[in-house]
Amino acid sequence: MSLENIWHLTSKEKWAKILESGYLEPRTILNNSKVKIPPSCLVGILPNHIKKWKEYGLLVYLKKQVLEDKYGWDEIDESKILVLNVPKIESNTLSQGYVREHKYFSPKWCNQYIEGAFKEVMTESLTMGRNSLFVNKKNRNLIMDLFLKYCNSQIDLKDYYGQFELPEFWLLQRTPVEIIKTLSLEKALKD
Repeated sequence: MSLENIWHLTSKEKWAKILESGYLEPRTILNNSKVKIPPSCLVGILPNHIKKWKEYGLLVYLKKQVLEDKYGWDEIDESKILVLNVPKIESNTLSQGYVREHKYFSPKWCNQYIEGAFKEVMTESLTMGRNSLFVNKKNRNLIMDLFLKYCNSQIDLKDYYGQFELPEFWLLQRTPVEIIKTLSLEKALKD
């Protein structure tokens, strides 16, 4: 599969700072034991998969991360979110990035095992930090198992041929702002 572009969500406030710098920098650390020195990556999804992310219950979590919103699941101001259409930049490096199957680490997948566990654990993670003592231990263990399954699904971008249901792309690229197009989250969900 030839990857042409990804959608990366950000806040309007962060986009203004990105415009000032001239580049969308890869800032998310790849958390996985498969890589000796974890690189910083630009994380995104396929443009035609945003509705699928909503179906799996991940879009609300992604929106909360973008806005750094620590409280409330239903009160997210979507007008503050932009979708960046980021072209993949060809590179001479051996690995241009990675792909993970995110369905394992989603409310829809988790609810097969324990209804509501994902939301409980992620709410605690967002509000109290990742090591909160208040989360039900059974729920925390389930989430950690599913998180590891998600991390271990990682493959090199060059080995991805469309085999994941809910792919998440981790690109090793610094992107000039002049090649990025923006759209509102509302428009992205309609297209």
